[in-house]
Amino acid sequence: AMKMEHRILAPATGTLTALHAAPGHQVEVGALLAVVQEDPAATPVPVPVPEETA
Repeated sequence: AMKMEHRILAPATGTLTALHAAPGHQVEVGALLAVVQEDPAATPVPVPVPEETA
């Protein structure tokens, strides 16, 4: 099997409060991977939308 690594960006800084995926395990498309409690004092950061590949 081919291993893939994908970088996932958060729209703001905060604290990771839950992790719903384990390293090395496959996940379904659209699955909740993690929960981040946003820092209310943080400035939102624009997250680039990845282009789909054919």
